[in-house]
Parts: sequence; structure tokens; C-alpha cells
Amino acid sequence: MKALCLKYSGKKGWQIVHKCMKCDQEKLNLIAEGDVQSDDWTEIVKLSQGSAQL
Repeated sequence: MKALCLKYSGKKGWQIVHKCMKCDQEKLNLIAEGDVQSDDWTEIVKLSQGSAQL
């Protein structure tokens, strides 16, 4: 899975859009924050600017 971009949902908040490199299916994943495996905010900001892959 490759991180493509961020999407905002009024009910779920910010989500990362991932795309499968084999079948091209896209899937939304909530941003993890405040737990043991939190997402890296530096990488999320880069992704929001279109310049990173998580």
C-alpha cells in the first residue's frame, strides 16, 4: 500500500488514502494519534503537501 493523500471527513476527521500497488484498490485509514503506534505528524504534513510517501 502506498499513501497518496489526505482526506477530511466531518464525522471521522482526517484520513490517509492508501492505494494497493497490485490491484489499484484505494482504502481510507484514520490517522492514529495518542497511542503506542501513532502516525508521524511530520510525514502527514509532507503528505498533505504532496511531497511524501508514508
